[in-house]
Amino acid sequence: MNLLTRMFGRMFERRSMSLDAMLHEAMSQSSSTASVTPETAMRCASVYACVRVLAESVASCPLLLFQRQGEQRERAVTHRLYPLLHDAPNENMTAFEFIEGIMISLNLRGNAYAYIHRVGGEIHELLPLHPDNVTPQKSPLGVVTYIVRDAGGSPTTYNAEQVLHIRAMSSDGLIGLSPISQQRETIRLAMNAQDHGSKMMENGAKPAGVITVQGKLSDVARARLRDSWQSGFTGENRYRTALLEEGMTWAPMTMTAEDAQYLETRKFQRSEICSIFRVPPHKIGDLERATFSNIEHQSLEFTTDSLLSWFRRIEQAIGRSLLQDSGGEYYAEFMADIFLRGDTLSRMQSYAVAVTNGIMNRDEVRARENLNPYPGGSKFLIPANMTTVEEDSRR
Repeated sequence: MNLLTRMFGRMFERRSMSLDAMLHEAMSQSSSTASVTPETAMRCASVYACVRVLAESVASCPLLLFQRQGEQRERAVTHRLYPLLHDAPNENMTAFEFIEGIMISLNLRGNAYAYIHRVGGEIHELLPLHPDNVTPQKSPLGVVTYIVRDAGGSPTTYNAEQVLHIRAMSSDGLIGLSPISQQRETIRLAMNAQDHGSKMMENGAKPAGVITVQGKLSDVARARLRDSWQSGFTGENRYRTALLEEGMTWAPMTMTAEDAQYLETRKFQRSEICSIFRVPPHKIGDLERATFSNIEHQSLEFTTDSLLSWFRRIEQAIGRSLLQDSGGEYYAEFMADIFLRGDTLSRMQSYAVAVTNGIMNRDEVRARENLNPYPGGSKFLIPANMTTVEEDSRR
């Protein structure tokens, strides 16, 4: 294995996994009745869905490196960072998995870290660090360092040039706020409602009841009756026929899930969790208020109001930590156009307007549609009957 794998041991191996593996690990933890942590919160279906939507959406957007050339720009495909950001940041992960893991950490813990492994002064690879193993510190003079604990718990201190740190919303500019810890009670209510539904279904979707007997039972008789009933007519035996003796009667309780507003509670909590992560409800399968027209607008709002902020956080963190010596010549940018594309007819109409007015050339349009250029396609077109105000005034 490489140098960092030997240094961090199983910690790096454990965190270089796919989204499904990380979420499976989170869901294997304790039940929803326990305290709300990033791991237990993933047992909540709405939290799981929101985190997955955000992680996969950001990771599916290409991350490119550009070089400024006066007022123009071009892809810096020969720069060392280009393949790390676009293809694979290290030998164990693809770029998709790397960004996906960053988004999982940001949405569960509010911070994402990666060790910047340099060889001969050049960045060789980016190795993800689990946020629970990293502690940022700031000296009275404002110098930031990171204490990273290895698999055995031994700490190592790194300076800011050695760690890529991406923060979520922060109150101190050093550590990002975790959505899970900030909204613990909201998520706990959703988890408890989900747990309640699971237990109700285990009981055959029927509420409990009351056994009425003639006279008074002793403590021993009461305990024996309760235990025998629960073992004989609950769980796998809940549909068996019960035989009651000596005037006993069974009266089911009449409160239902609807009486307790269970379904309404789950819907409201799902909506609240979507608002925490700024994910439109239809993105996680809630189509109750979705229509053919508003889904498209909600998807555009999802890009402009949610994804763009994550794009900027990651882009600017890369500029700060990986491109600080370029003097602004190089910068990273997500190609968000894939989320702003409409249906085929809408795209073709907008392309026609752009080409006709000289905003885009035909090769640029073909590149957007993943088509090869053709001879003469790089020339810009303008309407022959158009002129400027200055030219018209001189006539």
